[in-house]
Amino acid sequence: MYFIEHNIDKYIEIQTDDIFIFEEAVKVLEFDFDDEKKIELLGFTNKPISVLHKEFSITLFVYILDHNFDANDAENLFQNYSRFNESEREAIYRVAVSRITDIRGKNIALDDNLLSDILTKSKLSKDVKIQIWANLIPNLNEETCKKHFDELGVSELKGIFTKRNTTSRTYPKTNDVKAIFDALKINTWIHDYYVSDEEDGCYIVIKNAPKNKTN
Repeated sequence: MYFIEHNIDKYIEIQTDDIFIFEEAVKVLEFDFDDEKKIELLGFTNKPISVLHKEFSITLFVYILDHNFDANDAENLFQNYSRFNESEREAIYRVAVSRITDIRGKNIALDDNLLSDILTKSKLSKDVKIQIWANLIPNLNEETCKKHFDELGVSELKGIFTKRNTTSRTYPKTNDVKAIFDALKINTWIHDYYVSDEEDGCYIVIKNAPKNKTN
């Protein structure tokens, strides 16, 4: 490795598919030389490479996530999304969207800003976005929940959190709203909801459970 480090240009120059050694190359990536040459070296493999606890440059970090992503890094990257710079976040976002089935099925926790980017930037269907949001309700608070209502295009549902959320306040009766209310009810954020008798096509929300009357 000492010889390679001090003859890195020749090492890169002589590489071929026949002599390329993956384990060796991963160690070589930690040497101090141009990112362009590191990416040239990585062109010989599509095997996964972890970026965790490595002092990779932003350029190399982004390249690896786009071409050599290690699935074992997913949860750490998704949960620490806000700690990365813009270019790194963009790469993590691309990975998250490409692995959205895993995120939905395994209920993987997401940094709240990553959730916001998925809700606003991705071309995922509305019902998929709602399901991802619903999986993360235990990690939300009132303010972040209201922010996500805006991002989901249901800003009117923020009325649930106001003191004026009475039986006279109604919400549109749609499949999206029903899915959101079901998720809120399951997570005990609302007590119940029902179809209004007086206003066709609208729901009424009961925010808190009725208090028991005492004699």
